Amino acid sequence: MTTWTNEQMESVLSRAADIRRQRDQLLSAAKAVINYTLANEQGPKIKAALTRAQKRDYPAVLQACKNAIAAWEVWGAWPDNWSHWQRALDDAAEKHNRTGPREFIYAPRLEAL
Repeated sequence: MTTWTNEQMESVLSRAADIRRQRDQLLSAAKAVINYTLANEQGPKIKAALTRAQKRDYPAVLQACKNAIAAWEVWGAWPDNWSHWQRALDDAAEKHNRTGPREFIYAPRLEAL
């Protein structure tokens, strides 16, 4: 059986107290305050901006997505329909590149035939 010296015990207890303090700090930081008033005010405007950008081109959609993410970070939370912006960005990128994902993936095989 291992015997612990007083110094070793104090070191372990001190480290445990440090870990507890760090954990408490992380937990308090994780409890973000969500600004629902700002989200309800800006949400429809951000969605409308994305719709307008989708009618334009890829750089406009990219900028609309960046603006939306910046706004969500200010609010303190992302909306439940965040994937709408991801799909819009994916669709715009596909049109911008003029190659669909399957065409890109299978292009080397088609060239070999």
